[in-house]
Amino acid sequence: MRDKVILGLGFGDEGKGRVVDWLASKAEAVPRVVRFSGAHQAAHHVVHSDKLDHIFAHFGSGTLRGASTFWSHFCAVAPVALMNEYTILREKGVQPLLAIDPRCPLTTPYELAWNKNDSRVKSHGSCGVGIYATRLREEKGFHILFEDIYHPQILKQKMKLLDGWGPFDGLRVDPRDVDFFLHRCNQLADLSGIRLEESLQEFTTWPIVPSGIELIFEGSQGLLLDQSYGFFPHVTPSNTGTQNIRALVPRTDLDIWLVTRAYATRHGNGPFVPFENGNHPLVKLKPNPWEQNGDTGMQGKFKVAPISLDHLRYAVKKDEYLRAVGDRTTLVVTCVDQLDDEFIATQGGQIVWYKTKQDLIHAIQAAVGSKTVLCSKSALGDDPLYNAHDV
Repeated sequence: MRDKVILGLGFGDEGKGRVVDWLASKAEAVPRVVRFSGAHQAAHHVVHSDKLDHIFAHFGSGTLRGASTFWSHFCAVAPVALMNEYTILREKGVQPLLAIDPRCPLTTPYELAWNKNDSRVKSHGSCGVGIYATRLREEKGFHILFEDIYHPQILKQKMKLLDGWGPFDGLRVDPRDVDFFLHRCNQLADLSGIRLEESLQEFTTWPIVPSGIELIFEGSQGLLLDQSYGFFPHVTPSNTGTQNIRALVPRTDLDIWLVTRAYATRHGNGPFVPFENGNHPLVKLKPNPWEQNGDTGMQGKFKVAPISLDHLRYAVKKDEYLRAVGDRTTLVVTCVDQLDDEFIATQGGQIVWYKTKQDLIHAIQAAVGSKTVLCSKSALGDDPLYNAHDV
């Protein structure tokens, strides 16, 4: 039994949550999810039925299977959004369990306001939830961390200092938003289902489980948004590959699962694959009632295009650990059921046509280099992942 790592091969929205949920249901031991990058801008949609689905942000996508989540220090925490999600899950009859590293930065109303008002961030591409501004504040030495919620008077003093501080000077933030933020922090500090966890080691050893633990490392944005090798400045302020995982668990026996849709997507500004300006007319998709991406909000139009074999090769070659493991990875191609009558990819900037779905999937497999390939034909979590010849 090896710990699983789930990485998206594109610009996000590949179906990572679907895979995490499925792996949690098949775990040989007690599954626990680890978030190692990004923050709550991740929107991982898990569907169990018409009556139970959830878009996961702060909680791992194995939560509906009873898996607890560890929020590592590489991830920022937004207390207002976290409490909202916790409440929604409880209303759905789910008891979510979340352990948070005390070193996680907090996203406050000031970062939210700055992200939404800064013209550079808008042009670079943003979800508008304050992640970039939180990282900027931390890099400049102004630390507001998750452990501060357990010291309410200290947190209140730090919040006062934010008003008029450096990059936020002149920013107008409603005092009622600050008061509500502090109120949510107090609520979080009192919840038994959300607790401090000093390290991943502590998360894996408490409580003790006789049958053992199986960790599932859930990626946030895709590899092509990595801050180190994505298309700057249209990147996320995080390492979306294996770099953070290797810092958390310096082992060489990780079971890597790489995820892509059967076509390319991008939600947000920046280069695409290679069709920059939106949907390609050759990509004809069947309706997906569970699709959550739309054309509104700060991210703008949700773009689709033929899958780019060049971008897939680039994604796996830029990550040091992925290069080392070679073909010992599992590729999951999602949304295969949405393909209509056209099976296409791009290579060298040119359209490549394939006779069957299987031919297209095999071309994707060859570009990624995985020895094993599985496919998803449905958004429903209990539907199996199939071998390519069964799609």
